[in-house]
Order: sequence, then structure tokens, then C-alpha cells
Amino acid sequence: MKILMCLAVVALGGCKAESPTFDRSKFDPAINAEFRQYARDYLFVLHPSCDLTKNRESLSKIEDFKRGWLSLKKANAETPFAVEIAIAEADHEYEYANRPVVECPIPDDDGTDPQLKYTFFKLQALLAELRKIASGKPKEWSEIGNTGEN
Repeated sequence: MKILMCLAVVALGGCKAESPTFDRSKFDPAINAEFRQYARDYLFVLHPSCDLTKNRESLSKIEDFKRGWLSLKKANAETPFAVEIAIAEADHEYEYANRPVVECPIPDDDGTDPQLKYTFFKLQALLAELRKIASGKPKEWSEIGNTGEN
């Protein structure tokens, strides 16, 4: 029975001997895991439980970070990082759907401004880190907070 099912799958074109356009064996699993964790963090910060602002300028910055994510995703579509991006997005969708209900502050209230500034800082740092890892630069070059001073 197994043989018949395999033959049916092959006949329908479901089993192809072609390899993907990239070779995963050339990449370090630890680097891929690091990339995936940064991607998950980026999505978590990009889509908070509460809206922090309704200010057009701030919303425009958030849209820029969403475009940055799409650009990163497109640039890595044919790399092993595409798998990590897909996993991070699936994890985010699951976690976002299962977040507990929280009481949100009033957008643009006095207490949200520092949080909004931190959000922009964090998104910028995470996106820079993701781009550096994807570019293949050595890890020591891509540490967040590295000032480059010795």
C-alpha cells in the first residue's frame, strides 16, 4: 500500500528530486536561530497589544518599519532565512491570536511617548541586526549596541 501511495504522489508531481535554490548546509543553525529570534522580536514590537499613538507622523514611522519588514522578507526570499521568516511570522500569528486581554493606555497620553520612542529605537535596532545577519557579516560586527569603539 505504501508503494502505491508513493507512486501516486510521484505521478501527481508531489515528490520532486529538485533541491531548493539554496543549500541550507552552508549556513550555521545557530545563526539561523539567532535570525529567527530577532525576527520574532521585531514582529512582536511592530504589532503591540495596544496602540500607542494616533499621531500621523508616528503612524507613518510605523508604516516605514512595516515596509522594512516586507523589504527584508523579499530580499531573503531565496535564502535559508526565508524559512526562518516564515516560522517567525507563524509564531507571531499564533502568539498574537492568543494574547491575553490587556487594559491599554490612552494613545498619545503622557505615558505613551517614552514607550513610543523606545519602540522606534527597538525596531530600528532589530531591523539593522536582521539585515546584518542576512548579509553574512561576522557576528561580532552585528552586535546591537556595539559603538565600534575599542
